[in-house]
Amino acid sequence: MKLDCIKLRKLRDQKRISQFELGDILDLSQSTIAKYEKANTIIKLNTLILLCNYFCVDPKELLIEDKNFSINGNKLEGDLFLKRRNENNEQAYNLEEERLKIANRIVAVLEKLIY
Repeated sequence: MKLDCIKLRKLRDQKRISQFELGDILDLSQSTIAKYEKANTIIKLNTLILLCNYFCVDPKELLIEDKNFSINGNKLEGDLFLKRRNENNEQAYNLEEERLKIANRIVAVLEKLIY
């Protein structure tokens, strides 16, 4: 699941309030509301609840299906989570490869010293 940015914008327009006004009501910045409406950021679960309460909608109405959905901590995450996880896995793999190379060099030096 991810935030339906089009639905959020429609709900805000129906209330005839600006991004700034919605941000003020929810104690968020105008730029944060803009990012939600452009799907440029990950929404926190408590913020989703605030939006749903303000617009009197069920969370299902503000969420759309995302097959790459994951809940981690207090954030609803999709593709960004997977991208970061993959980057971290790649970095860990590269680090392990480097450690293996160093270990092999140490073994080679020790073998020369022993034999």
